[in-house]
Amino acid sequence: MILCIDWGATLVKIAKDGKNYAIRQEDFKIGEWLEGVDEVRATGIRSFSLPESVGSIRVKKFDEFDIIAEAANGLAVNVGTGTSMVDTKKREHIGGTGVGGGTIMGLCSLFAEGSFENYEAMAKKGRRERVDLVVGELCTGIGILSENVTVSNLAKLRKEESAEDCIAGVFNMVGEVVGTVACMTLRATELGHITFLGSAVRSDFLKRVLIDVCELYGCNYVFSEDPQFAIVNTLLTKKG
Repeated sequence: MILCIDWGATLVKIAKDGKNYAIRQEDFKIGEWLEGVDEVRATGIRSFSLPESVGSIRVKKFDEFDIIAEAANGLAVNVGTGTSMVDTKKREHIGGTGVGGGTIMGLCSLFAEGSFENYEAMAKKGRRERVDLVVGELCTGIGILSENVTVSNLAKLRKEESAEDCIAGVFNMVGEVVGTVACMTLRATELGHITFLGSAVRSDFLKRVLIDVCELYGCNYVFSEDPQFAIVNTLLTKKG
């Protein structure tokens, strides 16, 4: 049996015996996952800390950007704790941003305690326009920018705003930053579209913002079928 590990900065994604798991990296102990395992395959930023073998089981380490290139096509935009971007034709890392799921978790913790899923549920109840300054507050629109396009993220955020509104603003800001960087990066390549993947993309709220940004800039996009586990599942099929 093969144990596959995508060990990121925040979460460890695991594929074993036909099932996927996601656990916090501080709770991960490889020894707890080795029963019946003949081979370990690992990738991700924290995988470098793994030994070359665990007991008699060899640990094979794979370059994360190479696996991302196999897990997606076009411009692969992996939204995890931060965001990395890979040209899947050239199989090269070509950019990214420190804004991602970690940004959501850090900023949202200022307004409420909870998990990523709890924060998303709160965001869906909130109204981001109560904390964001949008075009419609200044004019009826300008060029391709409609009234609901953001002028300044969180510009109206005040202590008296509800946690739901603030958290909706955080999710929106992260989606707009990642989406804009992805679209500008796509335009600098010869690739035809963006593929979004990564643990943060399991958020429907974030996906909606990414879609809006891509459509604003006229960029083609798709979402990985199983974004949180796309990398670790690709690792399972990797040869070599």
